[in-house]
Amino acid sequence: MITGLLLVLSAVSLDAVPSRQQVLVVVGADGTPEYGEMFREWSTRWERAAEQADASFATVGLDAISDTTDRDLLQRKLKEATAVVTVEPLWLILIGHGTFDSRTSRFNLRGPDVTAKQLAEWTKPIQRPVVVINCASASGPFINALSGPNRIAVTSTKSGFQHNFSRFGNFMSAAITDPAADLRGPVAYRRHAAGVMTRRAIETALARAKGG
Repeated sequence: MITGLLLVLSAVSLDAVPSRQQVLVVVGADGTPEYGEMFREWSTRWERAAEQADASFATVGLDAISDTTDRDLLQRKLKEATAVVTVEPLWLILIGHGTFDSRTSRFNLRGPDVTAKQLAEWTKPIQRPVVVINCASASGPFINALSGPNRIAVTSTKSGFQHNFSRFGNFMSAAITDPAADLRGPVAYRRHAAGVMTRRAIETALARAKGG
């Protein structure tokens, strides 16, 4: 069930250097092979959407485990994003499981997890518009942590106490590849369309989740 949406895209300088939209999909620890297959399918849909929109695409969590943890790799990629000056949005998609212990909300990665507070700190220096979609359970606290100007934040649950597995990632990834969700066109249009498309995709995902 969709529970949180913040749409606060403030104006940014149109003198910024043009660049492509960027889609970064973070696939968390799967827990079981069944979840792993599901998460990879959802990631593939986002890759298809990025290709249709002529956006760059990258993932964290799908490559073989190495000495660099997924959390460190995510932090590195977000640090690299701070150097990009553009009005084109960065899409940060979290696919996996989440936990909440009444104080801290976490997105579960292979190895150390990432908290809502950490993600907020890592994305704060990024000047471009940022769209964060957390498809995990217990993800509600990420809304308050990531709210701010030039941000769109979406979570699959209203609070951190909703621990059951969320299938929002399935419905969202299916909706985002709909032909109507097209982010091609002039820069000004794409900046506006990011919010419109997200809202439409969420409405479609919610309808599908309810069996509509």
